[in-house]
Amino acid sequence: MAIPMYGQNKDGDALSSVSLSRGYKKISAGVTLDGSEGGVIHIADSDACAIVLPTITAALDGIEYKFIMANDAGGSITITATDQVGDYYQGTLAVHSVDADDGFAANGSSNNIITMNATTTGGLLGSEVNLRAVYNTGWIVWGNVLGTNATGATPFSG
Repeated sequence: MAIPMYGQNKDGDALSSVSLSRGYKKISAGVTLDGSEGGVIHIADSDACAIVLPTITAALDGIEYKFIMANDAGGSITITATDQVGDYYQGTLAVHSVDADDGFAANGSSNNIITMNATTTGGLLGSEVNLRAVYNTGWIVWGNVLGTNATGATPFSG
């Protein structure tokens, strides 16, 4: 890692939070994350799978997760954040299918669930959802999810 320029690490110890975003975890069933495993989450579950995110705290500010589908979802894959202000999703996911590409934005005020069903809301092999925790703001989301239907539907709910 390069030496930071003078003053770069002053605002909330910003450079230290980046170190929280390293790691790799392969899952084949539902899991509750606690923040110690930031990094790539390799979803190798062909059935329904529930993933629960940690509540965003000052200590977890800046943690990132990259969820990657290693195979097609056979049931609904859900990624759920705490249902409270400061933990809702903000950002967009692009839903790509054979005949159309659609983009959907989280509302930032009540959406705390992402669902991939392998058809209208993505979840096929190669789908990718990225999340970054921002303390007192929420989970910033971006990514591309792959589905089979011609018309995509929003993966956000809650």
